[in-house]
Amino acid sequence: MLIIDWNKYFSHIFVISGCSNFERRNWMNQELSRINLSNFKYWYNFNDNQLLDYSKNTYLIEKHQRVRYAHYSLIKTCYQLGYDNILIMEDDICFLNDLGKIKEQLEIFNKLKNDVDIYLFDYYNHNNLEYYYADCYYLNRKGMKYLIYMLENFPLNIDQYFYTALLNGQFCDKVFGFFDLDENSSIEIKIDDLSILPILLQVSPEHLCIQRFECDIPYDFLDEFLYNKI
Repeated sequence: MLIIDWNKYFSHIFVISGCSNFERRNWMNQELSRINLSNFKYWYNFNDNQLLDYSKNTYLIEKHQRVRYAHYSLIKTCYQLGYDNILIMEDDICFLNDLGKIKEQLEIFNKLKNDVDIYLFDYYNHNNLEYYYADCYYLNRKGMKYLIYMLENFPLNIDQYFYTALLNGQFCDKVFGFFDLDENSSIEIKIDDLSILPILLQVSPEHLCIQRFECDIPYDFLDEFLYNKI
C-alpha cells in the first residue's frame, strides 16, 4: 500500500468544521485515514455567532459570514503563531480514489510551492470561466497576510479573494478596480498595504479533491467517479 507523507508538503493542516457537523467529521476521519493523513486538527466554527453584526453586511448571507469568520480566525491565529505555511480544508470534500494520483499532484505542488503564495487544490471550470473554491488550499505567510487584509477590509466571500489575487498576479497593480457583488452593486478593491503585493496564485493541474455534496454549478469536464464521492 502506498504511504503518503503529508508532513513533507505542509507544516500544519486544519479542517474547518461546524460544531454540529458530527456526521461530516465521522466521514472525514475515515476519508483522511484512507489517504494516510493523520497529522491534522479540526478548527471548529460556531453554528451561530452572536458577536457578528449581520445587519452591517447585506450582501453576504449569515451562513457565508460565519464561514468567513472561521477562515479568518484560523488564518490570523496561524499567522500570529508564526507558522510558515498551512493547508486549510473544509469538512465537505472527498479526495481522488487513486493514492498514486494524490501523491502525483502533491509532488507537482511541492516543486512549485516556493514560488507561490496561494495554491488551490479544488476549483471548477464552467462555460470557459474558472471559479475558485476555498475547500482545500495552501497558504504561505504572505498568502496568510493577504487574506487577513482582504477579510478585514472587503466584505466578500472567502473564495472571491482568490479571484482578486489572480488579478493582482496578472496585472501587479495595487488597485483592482471594482468587484461586482451582484447585477446592481459593486465595491472598489484597493490595497494600500504594498507589503502584501504581489500575490502569486496557482491551481492544481488535476483536482486533488472535490466537494462531496452537490454544488450550485457542476464540475465541467471532470469525471467525479475518480473521487471517493460516496
